[in-house]
Amino acid sequence: MNSPTSTTYHTMSWESDEETRMAPAPFNNPWADTIVRTMDNVDFHVFRWMLEDASPVFASMFTSPRPSKARNLRSPVVSTASPPDSGDSSGEGSAAASPAPISISETSRTLETLLRPYYPFPSPPTFTSFDDAQPVLLAAYKLQLTRIAPTLAQAALPHIKQNPLRAYAFALRYGMEDLARLAAHEFLAVENPDIPADSEELEDMTVRQYRRLVVYRRECAAALQDLIGPTNMSLKKESEYSGRVSEWLPKYSGRVSEWLPKDTVWTWFGCRSCVKGHSGACPRECTQHGTASWFRAHWGRIGDRLRARPSPDAIEDPRLLSQALSSVRCDACNEVAYTQLLRLMELLAEEIERRFAQVPLQVL
Repeated sequence: MNSPTSTTYHTMSWESDEETRMAPAPFNNPWADTIVRTMDNVDFHVFRWMLEDASPVFASMFTSPRPSKARNLRSPVVSTASPPDSGDSSGEGSAAASPAPISISETSRTLETLLRPYYPFPSPPTFTSFDDAQPVLLAAYKLQLTRIAPTLAQAALPHIKQNPLRAYAFALRYGMEDLARLAAHEFLAVENPDIPADSEELEDMTVRQYRRLVVYRRECAAALQDLIGPTNMSLKKESEYSGRVSEWLPKYSGRVSEWLPKDTVWTWFGCRSCVKGHSGACPRECTQHGTASWFRAHWGRIGDRLRARPSPDAIEDPRLLSQALSSVRCDACNEVAYTQLLRLMELLAEEIERRFAQVPLQVL
């Protein structure tokens, strides 16, 4: 676990009893100067410079001497045209023998998923399950394909969310720190962490590794306590913690002004009717205890969700917003509550992530 699992590769120099197949476009270029053969006997015709640029593993491999042509292959692949530097002076375009294939331990589907993002107009990778994503994520790590690793991780994210602990254990098994941190972040959104879903990957996880993950979750939850407050708060405390929203919202005043008029006042802190003295048009709830009562209740529900799941995912439920809006009885607040609450949720998610970024996590 302390060092990455190496990729198996070698030049083909033995007799193969299986026929090779050509990979689909764009990996069937007859002018390519390198052939990579997968474990299921599919040949990828690619350019050496691209492999060297994409992967330090391939770059170092090309410095080792290897035979100039494949030997004893049952179905050798021969390029259909002579490359410009083939030395063919006859002008008749005679075919040139292809270079010796480089055999790797990955499947053709895995290699195609890894290489396709390096070609123009790539389609985003997709995975049907975490089982489907595992070999691709592992191969990208072993080959040090750092540029596409984040893209692959995002493609696998929906499946990581289904069982973050499984993804975390898988990442630890192979020493994949970035993937482990992503899985740990998603573990924050698990509703019942004390009863984790079972998986084969957990066999390799130590008690110490699991403890680190649990401690990380608790420390992330603690980082939100001064924001959301404890459970079962009194009315005075509830007003105090909902009022603390104003302590971190000014950090985003510049971005708020891009989206709202510069003189905007968050309606739950300063209802326009109350400010203008139109007491008849504004229920008493808008000014009671300094913060609108409907917002205090809304902030309390946000706190309940974040205590159960210390994650931005916990506040994305549309029902949370609907419940708040249904409680607004002031016409002036009602005009702006929807757009302001949406913006508040965006800023709150950013504030949560900012706090979590300061929580240390020892992975490996």
